[in-house]
Amino acid sequence: MAPHPLKQLASLYSKDIKLEFRSRESLLPMFVFGLLVLTIFNFSFEFSPAEMKSAAGGMLWIAFTFSLTLGISRSFGLEKEYGSLDSTLLMPVDRGLIFLGKLLSNFTFALVQEALLLPFFFVFFNFSLFPDFGWFLAVICLGTFGFCAVSTLFSALTLSARMREILMPLLVFPVYIPAVIGSVKAASTIIRGEPLAWAAMWIKLIVVFDIVFATLAYILFEFVLEEQS
Repeated sequence: MAPHPLKQLASLYSKDIKLEFRSRESLLPMFVFGLLVLTIFNFSFEFSPAEMKSAAGGMLWIAFTFSLTLGISRSFGLEKEYGSLDSTLLMPVDRGLIFLGKLLSNFTFALVQEALLLPFFFVFFNFSLFPDFGWFLAVICLGTFGFCAVSTLFSALTLSARMREILMPLLVFPVYIPAVIGSVKAASTIIRGEPLAWAAMWIKLIVVFDIVFATLAYILFEFVLEEQS
């Protein structure tokens, strides 16, 4: 009798987490790159407090998305180098569960990286905790999930490409534009202290994006793996 799908998913997720911690190739470079981006923004612009609140959301998401691309682009390449990808594909498990396991592990490391960067964001731009900080974190989680869904699919698609680190952003960012616009707009609205209702439309856009593209990536993942095998 085959194991329950949730047990299979938990096993795949655990395997991906252990592989990342064993290699230690992604989290530190992602954090350092994101920190460098925030540092450059901090010393490059002299905004008034009001202007800074309007621009901060965009700066934060540039730091997030550019640094996350570094790590997620290697998520399947790392498995291939360690020889665990072939054994995973031989397992009697639905290909969609392989995608979900990788998506959840990428999402976990993305949230860890963002949690490390957020204190520097508040210090560099002289922000204090704003009233709707919980919603601010929710926007980050929703926007990050959509980015991880798209990036995980394209990481598998570019697995055999010679210049996948260059190709990944060219594929991911055009697709992610609706969600990043929504994330920046919603985050900036919350940072400025404006009514949460003003951010509701953008939050709904991110949620719709997450549902649509996570579903599409789940469906297309099996065909992508067939092309790579």
